[in-house]
Amino acid sequence: MSPAAASGRVPAARIAVARAVTAASLASLAAAITAGILSGDTPALLLIPALLPLLIFVPAVYRARPRGLALLCFVCLLYFCVIVTRLFAPDADLFDAAALIAVVTLFIAAMLCSRWRRNQPGA
Repeated sequence: MSPAAASGRVPAARIAVARAVTAASLASLAAAITAGILSGDTPALLLIPALLPLLIFVPAVYRARPRGLALLCFVCLLYFCVIVTRLFAPDADLFDAAALIAVVTLFIAAMLCSRWRRNQPGA
């Protein structure tokens, strides 16, 4: 067992990868939701309440704040419920499947980044 693993520290490279995956999946989730709304007959005005909860967490993802990332995981659960419900609807499309992949990836990456950042000194 390495000394870093014995002390509970995680290498900075892992945190950087988790942070990059979190940012990329947040952007892809926002893009999938936007494309899904704009491709259907849903009014474009509904983009604001659909994307606002995600946009609130952009600074937390940028700074990799453990508390903000943990809260983002809770918000991801709400998006997950809505997206899974939409996938079982008869009018489900590829944007819903892409959003499901993005939200699951976002949840896992944000959870890992939050956990690893919390164990880092000075977090």
